[in-house]
Amino acid sequence: MDEEKALEVLKPTISAIPNDRVIAITVPVNVLVRETHDTVRCARVDAEALATINYTSEKTDNLEQRAGACQEAESLWLEENHCANNAEEDWAALREQATEAKFDTIHTFKYAYRNVDNVMDAISDIDDGSTHADTLQDISDLVVLGRKHPEPLQAINYDLTKLDDLEKLGVDASNALAIANENRLSGSEAKLLRDKSYTYLKEGLDELRAAGKYLFRKDEKRLKRYQSKYWKKRNDAYKKEASEEPVN
Repeated sequence: MDEEKALEVLKPTISAIPNDRVIAITVPVNVLVRETHDTVRCARVDAEALATINYTSEKTDNLEQRAGACQEAESLWLEENHCANNAEEDWAALREQATEAKFDTIHTFKYAYRNVDNVMDAISDIDDGSTHADTLQDISDLVVLGRKHPEPLQAINYDLTKLDDLEKLGVDASNALAIANENRLSGSEAKLLRDKSYTYLKEGLDELRAAGKYLFRKDEKRLKRYQSKYWKKRNDAYKKEASEEPVN
């Protein structure tokens, strides 16, 4: 069964895993998936022996399916994360442009409308906004204000087409923010699915390894098949580093 199909089949079970059961990713996903496939191959060789302690071939097949589902969930998460990063970059760039354009326009308006009290009051209200949402709304308000009272702007040779450019910038920035927010939500959902898939895979692999370690506890060669090469390598490196530390 391919990875996409595996996730489709197991997704209801994976999604039902409670959030408080989700474990931290301590082994890289690709490493855990690879070690699972390696261990599954060993389990198929040892199928008859494992069956004597009720570790069935169905469990082995299910574990392989879990590995495929986890790999697919990881791929989906990486894709979502990449899109989210691009959307965040687009929003950040437009946010900076919008903020700068807002304050430039406010300074211009304050000069142009310095003798028009009711417009100055409106500009002061607009100037009070500080959040990103305020900035986008403020840009829209400035455009409306400028179009409603064009004469003072024309009197200082202000190009009224700048209001069109400002309006477009506000729309573009609003769209970028909406996309970024949508990707944050979908990205968090994809990450949770990946984390739950990882948990489900790790639980299944731990069960097989526990069975293998019990069954072959007196057979060192076969026992190694059910141990994590990743953690053995990490532990060996740690022991080597510790042994090389100078003694005070």
